[in-house]
Amino acid sequence: MSISGAEEAIWRGYASQIKSFLVGNGDLGKDGAVFVTPLTTQGIAAGDWIDPSVTNCQLSRVSDSLMSRDSPVYIPGSGSYFSTVQQYLAYVKLNGKPTSANIIRLTAAQNKFNDAYEAYRKAKKSALADYNEDPDKAIPFDSWCVRNSPGVLTKWDAMQAASGALIKIQQEVYGNDATVLNQQINKMVVAQSLSAQPGLNMSVIAQDINNIQANLKASQDGNKPAFPQDGLYYSPLYILQNYKDMVNDWVINANNMKETSFSFSIEDGKSSQWSDYGFEHVSTKANFRYWCFLSASASYESTTIDEKLSLDSDSSSISVKVSFKGLKAISLGTGTWDVPGLRDKYPTLMDGAPKNIIPDLVKAEKILVGYAPALEVKFDSNSYHRAAGMLNKQMKAGGRVSFFGFDIGASASGDVERTNTTKYDNVTYNAQSLTISIPAVEDSYPVLVGVLARKL
Repeated sequence: MSISGAEEAIWRGYASQIKSFLVGNGDLGKDGAVFVTPLTTQGIAAGDWIDPSVTNCQLSRVSDSLMSRDSPVYIPGSGSYFSTVQQYLAYVKLNGKPTSANIIRLTAAQNKFNDAYEAYRKAKKSALADYNEDPDKAIPFDSWCVRNSPGVLTKWDAMQAASGALIKIQQEVYGNDATVLNQQINKMVVAQSLSAQPGLNMSVIAQDINNIQANLKASQDGNKPAFPQDGLYYSPLYILQNYKDMVNDWVINANNMKETSFSFSIEDGKSSQWSDYGFEHVSTKANFRYWCFLSASASYESTTIDEKLSLDSDSSSISVKVSFKGLKAISLGTGTWDVPGLRDKYPTLMDGAPKNIIPDLVKAEKILVGYAPALEVKFDSNSYHRAAGMLNKQMKAGGRVSFFGFDIGASASGDVERTNTTKYDNVTYNAQSLTISIPAVEDSYPVLVGVLARKL
């Protein structure tokens, strides 16, 4: 299957609206990029019924992940912002003219620190995987490591020792000029501690949507949600100001909220290029399934059959209206371990620094979050009947349909990044106006609508 120009155009029309919420009338700039998401992509869970450590876990996933600019569909996970800053700081060259002997000392200390960091990071990642699989853990991660993975503690001590040695040598070579850099390196190390370090790290716990829904129901029934401490660990601090109160308001007052809506069409998308949203080379083969405007999957006699509605030049009159009961752009903050304007502040690196120490990737700067999205699509006559026919066919077959990001059907896609599916019974058809509509589905999750990211 392939993606048509009309399908690309409708995503660009969508991106135009997302850009207006994230950037306003301002200039995106040469380093900016606007990513869009399927409409039911999980946002960051928050509220009185959500363990703050669960919010932190999802915040970290959005804030720390780096992204490639080969596709405007938001898919995090191309690297870690924290690790990039850590490695960069380790190889900074300050002003001055160190002797050849001191350069050798500095390079050796920098390499040893970087190696110690990588060893600790990998050991911690492996131990966390074992910890999360341990059905009898019942204790926070740091206590669990003492009993079950002492190697993590050993590598933590080694990283601290290596950072201390680097800081000492830099102070000897550069004097007071190294003070600020050394303080920042020390903050980066402390932020990775297994215990709480205010201003530098945050408690994190992974929790699936079923637990979150159970806590929401407990809260609605007047009971206190359970926030267990097993599964708890710490990661570098990221910040979302006033987010919890905003989501609380959306969920509690959804029926009284004034809708925010916007519309776009294939014609709107034809008037812009992907470069207007920060993408020079876009491949629709990357993350193909997200590009499909309307696709379906069903099993017939143990065989899975996929199909999609192809949009062509005759479909140019198709327009989309998206509505939310809450919609807001929010800036992402970092802890005091971060160094804003890193490359401007420290423009020179040692000759021994790894190549591509700053990857050609972007980091999320602001997110557009919504609540209870609803969809209305107005078709031309031919496309309407084809779309309605596909939906009815899949309903009878018990298949699953993805309609501009809405999952429809009794069986979910199994994608943990998506919210609950919509039932076929909720879909409405109007043959006179040639529209197909999906009403808002209210649950405990806000949705992630778009992301503004910038090059490192």
